[in-house]
Formats: sequence, C-alpha cells, structure tokens
Amino acid sequence: MADREKFELESEEPADGGGGGGRIGDNVNGQKGEPPRPELPVGIENIPDGGLELAAAMEAADYQPVVLFGNAASGKTSLLLSLLAITRTETSLDTGVFLGDPILRSDSEYGRYLIESSEDFFGRKTQDFIEGKAPPASKMDLPFFVPIAFRPRLGREVKFAFMESNGEWYRPDRDSNRLFRRLKGQIEDFISNYQGGIIFIHLVPYTQRPVHGANPDPADDASQINEASLAISGALQAYESVRVNKRNDRHMMLVTKWDAHRPSDADRLDALTDHKEDVEAIVQNRYAAAYNSYRGLSLEPSQLSMNGYCAGLMNERGAVGLRKDDELRATVVDYPKNMWRWLYKSALANVGETAADPFPSTETGSWLGRKVKAFLDKLF
Repeated sequence: MADREKFELESEEPADGGGGGGRIGDNVNGQKGEPPRPELPVGIENIPDGGLELAAAMEAADYQPVVLFGNAASGKTSLLLSLLAITRTETSLDTGVFLGDPILRSDSEYGRYLIESSEDFFGRKTQDFIEGKAPPASKMDLPFFVPIAFRPRLGREVKFAFMESNGEWYRPDRDSNRLFRRLKGQIEDFISNYQGGIIFIHLVPYTQRPVHGANPDPADDASQINEASLAISGALQAYESVRVNKRNDRHMMLVTKWDAHRPSDADRLDALTDHKEDVEAIVQNRYAAAYNSYRGLSLEPSQLSMNGYCAGLMNERGAVGLRKDDELRATVVDYPKNMWRWLYKSALANVGETAADPFPSTETGSWLGRKVKAFLDKLF
C-alpha cells in the first residue's frame, strides 16, 4: 500500500468523491467481579430516533465522531482505553484530556444512558486499565459515545466523540440468508444522517487469543479470525450502502495485538515496530474478505490508511507494567501517541484547517530511545 500514508494525511485538501506512579499498566490486586454497568431504562431499546438525535447534537456541538467497527475480542475497548490512559500517564505530551459536555440532554432516557455510560468509561474503566486490570468484554445494550475534549498546548482544542459498541453486533449471522447483519439502528441512523466527516477505525486483531498468556487451539483461532474478517466486511458493506456523503470521511484499518505477530523475537523493539509492508501482508493473508471490502470502498486513496496497533503488553489479567527506564516502554507508548496525532490531524482536515502535530518534540531519553523515536517519526 505504497500510496497510502500511515498515521498521516496528505497536505492537499481531501478529494471530492503506567499510572501516576510512573508505570504503564502496573498490576494491582482488585476485588473480583465487575461493578454493575449502567442500567438500560425500560423501553429504551425501542427509541426510534436515537441516531438522528446524536447526529444533530454532535453537529451542533462541533464533535468529531470516531466510529470503531470490530468483532468481539478485536480490541476496541483496549484501543480507546489506551488513548485515554496515555494522556494521564505521559507528562511529556503536555496535553489535557477531559470528559466533554454531554451529547444529549439528561432529560431523555437515552441521554441519561449516554451520560452514565461515558462517565463510567472515562472514569473507572480508564483508571482500571492504567492499574493493569483487563478491560471487561463490552456487553452494552445500545451504543454510546464518549465525549472528549482534547487540549494540546501547541494547538487548538478538538472535541472527539468515540463510539463504544458490542462486538457481537457485527458477528455474521449464519442462520440468516443475508449473513451480514444490519448495523444497530442507532449506528445506522447516525452514519446516515451526520453531515460532517466521520473517522472510522476498523479493527482486525492479529489473533483472537491473549498475546502473553495461554495458547488455545490454533484452529479455533483461525476460525475466529475468519468470523472477525466477515464482521468487518459486513460493516464496510453496510457503510457503503447507508453513508451518502463520504467526501470527508477518513478510514483506518488497524491490525490490533500487533505484539503477537513475532512473539518469540529476541529483539522486542524491532518486533513491535510495524512496517507497512508487513501489516498489509498480514491483512491480505488473514483478512481477505475485510481487505477486499476495504479496498473496494468508493473513496480516494488519501482517505484510507492501514497500520498495526499495540494497546499494551496484555495478558489475561491486564496490561503488563513497564518501568519508565524500559526501552520497550517508549515503543509501546508510541502507538497511542501516534494514533492521537492521526486523529487530531484528521479532525483538523475535516474542518478545513492545516494539519498540525499536537505534541511537542522532546529529545530526552537514552540514545537508543531517541533512535527508535526518530525511526517511528519517519514512518508516521
């Protein structure tokens, strides 16, 4: 994919057509069991205009929506939590991230559901991720958006709204003639009605199993990867059929759990670095259905990107803690850092502003750390 940039935008206008203690993911002993998720108000599943309301409200409040598609265990929740976590643990970013104003008013049932769900995600779940607790499987009944105010010191504030959804909604339906499920009503209505540019991230995990844990049957992993490929293919076909104004949309196909692609490599720094040729080869080999649907979108090449992603060195219990003097830590941190860069530049481009790097340049750290940073900066 030589004509597609990794985590960066073309300069021209889009075509028409670890915690505060200094460690990431330090493991802690928490109480067993998951706190109750926000209750779904009676009858809310029948709300007919949830997506339409969301689209109108986000446009009025200047929110940049970020929609994530991916099957169960694809890493959607871990990706979002890693983005929020890095803004709390990395002081060098010099960037503030705050929970934004509610998208819908609290006097509606859906509005209250959105507020409670986003507060839980931004607060407790993000802190749990920082402290090394494994993110729970997403089991919500309706999609919700987490409103975020992103405030870099060297750039203007951008308001993002990140969509969290249940991966089971995208799983192919083998008992149906159509196989590919329709998008959840609120998601379909939102995509159909939102008039500005939407950022889409399509998650295709390198493996469906934990990277640094027990290894189940490889045949079962291959079967689940096939299901994940069909899930993304179905979501892309739904997007193509319901989305009318695609001119300012941006898409990223992301190979999550990237640290699994060379798990036995002695040079962990090199193994974690994602070369674009390796990423595309893996997608073509493992996700043929998703890859062909992605390449077939009626979009310009500059609107499409492909990359690997590592939300952290994860096992069944959560993120493995890395000390600040660990050379590997800088490489892991670069993934959410560069994703923020791509999101920020995409959001600015969608409103006709010049792309800018939200993070200041630093030259601190060891010689090897600076070399790795320079290499990653060249890639991105």
